[in-house]
Amino acid sequence: MLNHLKWVKYQLTIVFQNRLRLPRYKGATFRGGFGNVFRQTVCSCREMSNCSQCLLTNLCPYLYIFESKPNKDTPVLSKYENIPRPFLIEPPIDEKTFYEPGDTLQLSLVLFGQGIDYFPYFVMAFRELGKVGIGIDRGKFSLQEIWSVNDLTGEKSLVYDNTNGQILPQNIVLDGSSIPPWQGESITVNFLTMTRLKYNGCLVDKLEFHILIRNLLRRLSSLSFFHHNQKLELSYLPLIEEAKKVSYLDNNTYWVDWERYSTRQKSKMLMGGLLGKITFEGDLAPYWPFLYLGQFFHVGKGCVFGLGKYSLHIDKIGS
Repeated sequence: MLNHLKWVKYQLTIVFQNRLRLPRYKGATFRGGFGNVFRQTVCSCREMSNCSQCLLTNLCPYLYIFESKPNKDTPVLSKYENIPRPFLIEPPIDEKTFYEPGDTLQLSLVLFGQGIDYFPYFVMAFRELGKVGIGIDRGKFSLQEIWSVNDLTGEKSLVYDNTNGQILPQNIVLDGSSIPPWQGESITVNFLTMTRLKYNGCLVDKLEFHILIRNLLRRLSSLSFFHHNQKLELSYLPLIEEAKKVSYLDNNTYWVDWERYSTRQKSKMLMGGLLGKITFEGDLAPYWPFLYLGQFFHVGKGCVFGLGKYSLHIDKIGS
């Protein structure tokens, strides 16, 4: 059912060329600067202020990656104003804010489904972003190397090295067939980055299992339909109703506020989300595949700049 969902994770190493300051959470900074540079790099009609008037809308990499919208005639998910992006950026999970010339930073880029084919455009845009600079100091950097990585096995493959500037076709592509069988009694979800989950139109600060599952099903089904050309054949309502019976053993999640500046909207945005751990028990087997994939696809709002990242710990039977 989920085997067709595929992704590639890349590990990027950048070297800063001058002193700069970055916020504690760096995902939005890289996402904001990257989006602007991506358009300048690939757009052939930069003089147009409205992309909808362009003759190349159906062929434009920028529109597909950043501004894809569902077709009004789409039979499912047609009410989505925007569809999930086929990529996300994972910044390093640390609080370092000051960087000196020669300092390195590693961040991850994850591409989903058809988005994998656009990897060369991402390389070009990151190289150009290094020339333009990021942050309030416009810190410049060079893209040193990119590795395709498998978090499950530790396998790595070099796909880009700035010594020759060539992209090597050595992607390590993972898919839903990598989901191991469920062999547990309870499961602990550890939210590593701020996680913004919505229920009944409101952000959630007290998490219940069915709310997590609702958000996972929404994200995975939309990514499947729009970026893998396949509708998930699921009985959504029974799954959600049964999820309400799953309870938590221990809840150590907490809300963290965060303020970011949106260059696109030219305003400050109050954001935040859940961090910490929560342990669930009950009939978890039907939800295991979705929980497992969510570790790589993230969950909730703001996934594109790294929010909603979590890891899992399973208490196995007989342990």
